[in-house]
Amino acid sequence: MADLRLTELHGSLTDRALNSMNFLNEVSHHYPEAISLAAGRPTEEFFALEDLHRYLDLFADHLRSRGYDEPSVRRTIFQYGRTKGIVHDLVARNLAVDEDIHVDPEAIVVTVGCQEAMVLTLRALRAETSDVLLAVSPTYVGITGAARLLDFPVLPVTEDDDLASVVKAARADGLRPRACYVMPDFANPSGLSLDLDARRQLLEVAAEQDLLLIEDNPYGLFPAEGVDRLPTLKALDTERRVVYLGSYAKTGLPGARIGYVVADQTVEAPDGSTGLRPTSCRSSRAWSP
Repeated sequence: MADLRLTELHGSLTDRALNSMNFLNEVSHHYPEAISLAAGRPTEEFFALEDLHRYLDLFADHLRSRGYDEPSVRRTIFQYGRTKGIVHDLVARNLAVDEDIHVDPEAIVVTVGCQEAMVLTLRALRAETSDVLLAVSPTYVGITGAARLLDFPVLPVTEDDDLASVVKAARADGLRPRACYVMPDFANPSGLSLDLDARRQLLEVAAEQDLLLIEDNPYGLFPAEGVDRLPTLKALDTERRVVYLGSYAKTGLPGARIGYVVADQTVEAPDGSTGLRPTSCRSSRAWSP
């Protein structure tokens, strides 16, 4: 029997951040009627099995409207498809209508939940041992867990910290801050949101410090009654500073595990040429020249 020693496996297997995710899911399974804000589980009162058939029929009609014949419709729904996903055009339309985010559908990679989007994004950015990720603290345990899997150190940015100062201090220590992870709307676990001035200032600091922002927005469509929704960082972004992470777990069907990443940054190749193309190979980089 081939037994493995825990001490010879990756340290993330015993990481407290990853274990906490498992714990929250176990609690939810044992107490399905409980409302858990920590796990971010949507209410189940509107779940209806008949909706699944309606969703499939709607998507099949959408494919037909684009000129697909019946064999092509069946093949698209049942067969292996584009590695980057087959609903990227619909995601782009959703972003344009609901978020005022206008991006090329080819800049969207559909993922298995937002967690995979995080892993892909961090994997692309983690290139050297000096690379670090900044994250507004307290931060979502999922991003710290993804970073731990990739041996990507995370530096906290507290409410009292100035982001520019944190970036400068890290660089003075020989580190290379690659991005700052932020959840501007109803952040998990703090529940706090950034006002419009704070969002614009964050984008200004990112530009001044030549820093990417990783915006995670699972809850932006759910403001309190009477509260106006604010534009996302990505909607305000004019310099492609923001990598946008989205999910349909809160708005559609959690069990389908559909997330996505919008990465419309231009990538410069070693020969100086540039291109804009999220890779079709999930196992490598989020972008490729």
